[in-house]
Amino acid sequence: MSERIARTLALGSNEGMLAREIAAALRMTESPEYAAVKVRSALRCSAAFVEISRGRWQRGCRATSEPLPLPDDEYQEWMRRAFGYLLRQVAARAGLKNEMTRPPLPTQRGDRL
Repeated sequence: MSERIARTLALGSNEGMLAREIAAALRMTESPEYAAVKVRSALRCSAAFVEISRGRWQRGCRATSEPLPLPDDEYQEWMRRAFGYLLRQVAARAGLKNEMTRPPLPTQRGDRL
């Protein structure tokens, strides 16, 4: 069912389609209301379709504003580079361009960057 819906949406208008329009395009034999309910439930169950406005559907995935979590090693690398950049900026403002070219090494007590 979802493959037929995807094909119908791909060939449909760019503004999206209503569930009853999709059911009519699929030539479902049930009553129009029941066919629209079946199409709507198939649309909501699949992550391949997105509701762009009230009742209008398109192919695509849902957008999210949550940032993806970085793995620990990438996060530590990013923090190391940011810290080094900050030290270079502070040293440049203080006129110490040659003294601070790298971030300091961690201490022997096991401190992290």
